[in-house]
Order: sequence, then C-alpha cells, then structure tokens
Amino acid sequence: MVSKSSVALSSEDVRALRAATAPPELALLAWKSILAQMDFDAINENTQRIMPSIFLNLRNHTDVPDFARMRGAFKYAWSRTTEMLHSGRNLFLALNEAGIDYRILKGAAIQVVSNRLGSRTMADIDVLIAASDVDRLIEVMAEQGFRRNTHSQCSGHSSQAHHDALDFNAGDCHIDVHVAQYKEPSHLLQRMLALPAIRVRAAGAELPLPPPELLLLHAAFHGAQAAGPTDFAQSVVDVMALHRMVDQVDLVEQAKRSRTITSLIALNAATQSVDAVSLTVRIPTHTRIQSWIRDRAHRIGMVMAESNSVIQRIAARRQGAQELRIIRGQFQGKRRLYLTWLRTGRFAVTERMVAKFAGGFLDEPQRTWVSGSTCAAFDRDNDGSICGSMTPGQALDWRFRVQFAKPQAEITVRLSSAALDKLDAYLFCNGRGVARVIAGDSASQTVIIRNVAASAEFSIRAFWDVCAQCYQGFNDLRVQIDLRDATEV
Repeated sequence: MVSKSSVALSSEDVRALRAATAPPELALLAWKSILAQMDFDAINENTQRIMPSIFLNLRNHTDVPDFARMRGAFKYAWSRTTEMLHSGRNLFLALNEAGIDYRILKGAAIQVVSNRLGSRTMADIDVLIAASDVDRLIEVMAEQGFRRNTHSQCSGHSSQAHHDALDFNAGDCHIDVHVAQYKEPSHLLQRMLALPAIRVRAAGAELPLPPPELLLLHAAFHGAQAAGPTDFAQSVVDVMALHRMVDQVDLVEQAKRSRTITSLIALNAATQSVDAVSLTVRIPTHTRIQSWIRDRAHRIGMVMAESNSVIQRIAARRQGAQELRIIRGQFQGKRRLYLTWLRTGRFAVTERMVAKFAGGFLDEPQRTWVSGSTCAAFDRDNDGSICGSMTPGQALDWRFRVQFAKPQAEITVRLSSAALDKLDAYLFCNGRGVARVIAGDSASQTVIIRNVAASAEFSIRAFWDVCAQCYQGFNDLRVQIDLRDATEV
C-alpha cells in the first residue's frame, strides 16, 4: 500500500508528541502547555493513546501536572502488556520447539527491544510467519488452547483455510498472525524473515524479533499509511523509541531492499513541525527518485488489484434470489435502499450515508430509549423502544435501531447471546465499525461508543464467510444501552 505524504497535526498533537519524545525539560514544557489550556479529561485520542510514553518520558520529574492519572494509564498499559506476554509464554515455547520460524512484531516487539514495557497500549501480539508454516502453526495454536477467530467452520459452507483469517485467542490473550507473502508491506515482512532474528528474553521465553532497523521501517509504514485515527501519533513515538538503536546507513539500505523508503520520507516530512522529534535520516536524491518511480508503479498495480477485489467482494456478498424475495416482502424500513445496499456489496461507506441522510435502513422505533434498558433486539413483541430487522438470517445482517432523546457523548452497549460464545462478529453503529466481538470473550461484548447521533442503527455482521447455520440461536440477542448525557456533541 502506498504511503500518505502528509498527516494533519493539531496544536495539541504537536505538543503531545514533544511530551512523549523530546528531551525531558522540553517535554515537560509541552505537557504543561497542554494542561494550561484544557482539563485532563478533554485531551484528544492521540494524546490518550501515547499517554504511557508521555509518563515514561516525564516520570523522573516531580512537578508534572496530573502525574497520578498519567501513571494510571502507564500501569494499565504495563499490566496489559506483561499479562499478554506471560499468557503467550507456553505458545512461544511450543513454536520454538516446533522449529517454526516466526517473529514478534509491532507493539510487543518495540517494547521488548527498547526495554520499555508499558510504553504503549497493546490489544494483541502480532506474529509473523511464512506461508509454508501456516498449517503447522494452526496445529500448534490449537494444541496450546488457542481458538481461531474470524474463520467460521460450518457444515453449511466451505471451511477451507484463509491466510488473512489468522487471529487467535485463549481467554484474554489475543494473537494476530501475519503471513509475510500475503500481508503488506510484503517485501519488508519477507525481509524480516530472511534476516537472522534478534533473540530477547521476556516473560520467561526467548522471543525472536526483527532487527531494530526493520521494526522502525514497519512503524514508519503504518504511520505514513495512518489507517486508524491515532496510528500516526503512535508510529512517531515508536520510531523515536527505535531510532537511537539503528544504524543510519543500514536503515537506508534496508529501506531500499524492502521498498519502504517512501514511508520513511513521508513520516519524516509529516513531523517537521514537531521540534526535537523529526527524523534525521539522509537519503540520497537518486534513491528518492527511484523510490518515487517504483511507488507510482506499485500504486497503479494496487488500484487495479483493488478494483478486481471490489468486484469479487460484491459478487461474494450477494444474497440468493429466494433470500432477496423474503427481504423484499418482510423488511420493515427503506426496502429499496436496503436491497440496493445488499446487492452492491454491503459497504460501510454506503451505510454511513444512509444513516446520515435517512436515519438508517430500519423504521424509527415507537419509543425513545431509556438509559439502562434491556431489550430483545429481534422480539416482535418488544416494548417499542427498539426496532429489529425481521430478516436478519436472510441478509446475514443482524440489524436493530434505537432512538435517543438527543445525541450522546458516550454510550455503553452490552450484547448478550448464546451465539456469541462460539461466533466472532463486527459491531457497526450508523455504518461505522466500532468493535470486534470475540467468541467466548465476555469483555468484548461490552462496547463504549462516543459521539453517537440521536438515531443509532446497529448492525452485527460476521468476520468471514458465513451462512445462516453459523448464526443459529442468534435471534435471542439482548441489548442493554447505558447513556451518558451530553450538552454538546
């Protein structure tokens, strides 16, 4: 995927990055300037995400505003990281014993190699393998009690292996497996496996990590790509944690070999406004030009591949004629819009437009939602405060709509269904993906959503190829929503 050349940074973002990465005296001034203008509760998502790193950078000062709350954020990140590493210890030992060549990536690797456990939040442990090791890894994961998520096995449809559906969990320990040949940036990931691993002991096991130069390039790629709202800020902090460990000449050489120079240039350009944070990597002009040409060719290829992918996804997601007839006859809402959405690939961007301009696909509930209420989403005899789809099984889209008295700054949604004990799912709110529900993980069934419109239409959909049999028993879904009133959204 091609890197983005610019990322917009707010004044708070700039100061938060300084607080997390600049020399301590400058960092303290930056942090104080943030809290001179706003309360701790008002800091934005970028500042919240890099808070553990800000604390680490300022922990030796005694006059740090809101020091206790910063320490709380760090302690939570440290506890989460160490707990997950210890939970994965037996798995890492088993992978080592099985002779599987793997690498630990991203958050866990950066924290371990930089000796900064707790410096960043971490939802899962990222593991890199080669395509030839996929089958054996799946066996080892199963032997160690890990369940494969995002891949439904059911007699009603195919259960063949999918290389991009390799997420596993054992309780609260989540492992996200990347296959080097199929995951972008593929050239960099394959380079990571080609070079000897750095072996670092952590959590009672010897963990194989890529060299710091390749970890830095991986962080730069994700920062320039900025797929998530806080990815860029976290990537800058990751890069700055690693850049003192790398050899600059080798870094440029590895960037050339892994085709990630554009990402390195982009991340450096985007941080020029952040004093004492910008990268200082010297890249020859001819290398920049070669990278630009290669990048443009790659972009053309990616656009063509994406076009083919979209066509294939639309074809794969279409319902059969019998299901469409039932939906046309029974769906209670904007039927034409809903059928069009189903036929054209069920894309979230279309769903967001319908939510914005028409309130959603479903009819509006008869009653306003009362905070703390619990309702059966698909019970036709409910109290009128929720409108659930009458055709969820035919559409493979478990959709329900509620109406609040006014927009909400924050709501807490709790989902309860026997099907969620064995089924993974995405939760959408007004077309925006807000949560990943992991089968058997009760904590993931409670979701906090911020800045919600007065009309909220939710949809629960599968991670991967499914059929109606996968969702047997899901019609018992009960929903509880707690509100936190907002004076302004």
